[in-house]
Amino acid sequence: KKRLAVMQQQHAAYLQLVPYRVVVRFTLLQLVYLLGVWALTTWAGVAGVAFPLPIMALVPVRQYLLPRVFKKQHLAQLDAASYEEAPPILDKIQAEQELVAVGALPDPPT
Repeated sequence: KKRLAVMQQQHAAYLQLVPYRVVVRFTLLQLVYLLGVWALTTWAGVAGVAFPLPIMALVPVRQYLLPRVFKKQHLAQLDAASYEEAPPILDKIQAEQELVAVGALPDPPT
């Protein structure tokens, strides 16, 4: 799988700790917010001067709304500094076991 291939390279630590679907939802939310700000500045004309408002709204959104959508421990991992990287996992079986242990992959059938 692609996720296991990523785990065998240098990667962000949250990829081991946060389920893939949560990472995708968080990324899609960021993309929608970015597109909204872009649309505001591109097509709003005179109202484009309101550009700083959605940027200022990021703090209350992160503080109050995101904890209602995502688990706090997932947000803590997703907010980690970009320079925090996990070492590569060289063994495919070890990578699968670690992902199952943190809940990022479902348990394999027995």
